Amino acid sequence: MVDWSGVHSITVSMHEGMLTLALIAVVVRFLAVIVPKIPFVGWLFSDEFVAKAARYSETVAFIAALGGAIGIIASATTGTILFTPGGILSSVTVQNKVMMVIYSFTFWVVFLTIRLRFGDNKIWTNKVLTLFYPATALMGFLTTMFAGSIGGTLAGKETILEPFYQLFGIHKNQPWILPPITEFSKMVVNSPLKDLLNVSSILQIVIILNVVIIALVLIYVAAGAHSRSKT
Repeated sequence: MVDWSGVHSITVSMHEGMLTLALIAVVVRFLAVIVPKIPFVGWLFSDEFVAKAARYSETVAFIAALGGAIGIIASATTGTILFTPGGILSSVTVQNKVMMVIYSFTFWVVFLTIRLRFGDNKIWTNKVLTLFYPATALMGFLTTMFAGSIGGTLAGKETILEPFYQLFGIHKNQPWILPPITEFSKMVVNSPLKDLLNVSSILQIVIILNVVIIALVLIYVAAGAHSRSKT
């Protein structure tokens, strides 16, 4: 019999490691853009060194992000098998993890889409994309980290984020949902489907995900329009 908890741990460790590497590579690529422009600091690095760092880090970032995104799908699959759909719907903590995983996957897909759409040169010569591109990697990493933290809690372990949760009074066993969306979801909780599905939680996750995607798409389109106007 397959030990799905062990398989899930392996897939989670793999995608978290790859996405951490992707963020580090993006930071290096970002520094390769700004360091030469900083007085004195730029003199410490030759143009050849900066060019090599930019080229290698961009390649590593793309490959690691792609592998990490695929790893998220694998982790979600093993996690669903481990908890079963019924278990996911019955646990607020698991729902919070699912929501963070959805956020993480969305950010990394946007990151990869920008890279495939614009390429290295256009990204780092466009002021909007120079900030937005690494920002999506950062948000993807942070949501990945929060999802992993919740996973550690489900496994009965403490994580390095526990002081953060305590400082800001965040409870992982309570829904991480925005109040207006919670109020909206209450209007459908009494529907005939309430005995079949946790309509409130599902609806809230879908709405929040759509808001995030719409916001990212708008920024992406604006950045693309700005880039085309430059050429």
